[in-house]
Formats: sequence, structure tokens, C-alpha cells
Amino acid sequence: MIEHMTPSQILRGLGENDVVDMFPMQELVNYAEEFDFDSPTLKRYLKTSLAKINWDNYHSLCIACSHILYFKEHIREIIPVQVDIIDSQSDSLANLGDFLRQGATFSEHGLRCFLSGQEVDKEVLGPYLNFLKANVFFQA
Repeated sequence: MIEHMTPSQILRGLGENDVVDMFPMQELVNYAEEFDFDSPTLKRYLKTSLAKINWDNYHSLCIACSHILYFKEHIREIIPVQVDIIDSQSDSLANLGDFLRQGATFSEHGLRCFLSGQEVDKEVLGPYLNFLKANVFFQA
């Protein structure tokens, strides 16, 4: 499994015989923003969407959107085990986790938080950070 690379770095590293298919799952943004990470409706959406892909034709799935991280474990349960999941966001989350563990604050570093393109108070993102912490993304 390839780790710690951006999607553009991964694509630049492909050979001339490699093929990339984009498969946007915009609805996952809506599920994440509704803080729905485990409902039967969500699982049905994932299962139905991912069933449209003939996984025999693929060896990797690249997660290129931060919203999809919330659903990574459900995706892993659905796609065949021989398909690697390339997580292009793991470095960013690890850095954020280190930053927060060291006691850094958003205000002292001029960090701003956005949700659906709108700036929000950092407290709005608290439940998302707690979810990520509880699901091993920020573990040392």
C-alpha cells in the first residue's frame, strides 16, 4: 500500500500502461456534514455505489477527498481485500494530530476552519475531530 502521497504525486508516478478512473461520490460530503457515519442509509449508498465497479479491473483505490476518510472502514468492508486503499490524506491528519497534541491552538497560529466553503468557529468542527480521534487517525 502506498502512503503519504498526494493524489497528484500518485498520478505522476503512474506508468504509460496504467489507467485511472475517477469515481466521485459527492453524496459522502453530505453524509459527513450531517455527521452520519454509520447509518443503514449510508451503508446502502456505499454498497450500491461501489457495486457498480468491476473490482477485478483495479488494484488500488485512492482516497483523494478528506470527507471519504470518515467512511474508509466501511469502504474496506465492501471492496475486495486485494484492492489496496491509498490514503492521500493520512499525512495531513497526522500533522494535525501532532499539532493538537502539542497543545497548539487554532487562534495562535491563525488557522481558520471551513465547512462547505463557509468559515465557521472551530467548535463546529469539534465533533469531527473527536470522531477522527476515536477512530485511530490521531493516535501516536
